[in-house]
Amino acid sequence: MRTHIPDLLSSVQAFFRRPSWIVVANMLDKHERKISANRIGAPRLMDLLTEQDGLTNTEISERLALQPASVTAMIKRLTQFELIEVRPDKYDKRQMRVFLSDKGQRHFKEMEQFFDEYIHTMLAGLTDDEIDEFSRLSTIIREHADESRTEALLKKYDGKIMGIDRLYEDYKKLKG
Repeated sequence: MRTHIPDLLSSVQAFFRRPSWIVVANMLDKHERKISANRIGAPRLMDLLTEQDGLTNTEISERLALQPASVTAMIKRLTQFELIEVRPDKYDKRQMRVFLSDKGQRHFKEMEQFFDEYIHTMLAGLTDDEIDEFSRLSTIIREHADESRTEALLKKYDGKIMGIDRLYEDYKKLKG
């Protein structure tokens, strides 16, 4: 089985080099930088608010595992784009609650629709059984590619392989 690893890696590399994937990834990256100080936080926050609108900053911070200052910056930015609204609590006017605006709801639905269509397009050549198997295998891979293992490998090869030092520095900045 291990003899297939080079073929698998080659396929994965080819996929990530495809122009359509790069265009979508770049588009999402630019979009996230535009609306959020925390690049992955904005869609997660909007998703959270579709499930439970009217959360406090503290509740958002806890549920998304983000620092309160990051949540505050994200809320400020999303408010500027009129995607969310901040209103006082009905019973405790000192407490502020965050709501998805009508514009934010439309934006989130469009974003979901785009991703659904994009994923459907990518998986169109697979049968339902193959999609199930891919999902199962992806879960296993994701579970084994956790941060501690990634960091340990980067540390192990830091300074030994050209480019790993830069990759490790970028990793520490992202994590930091």
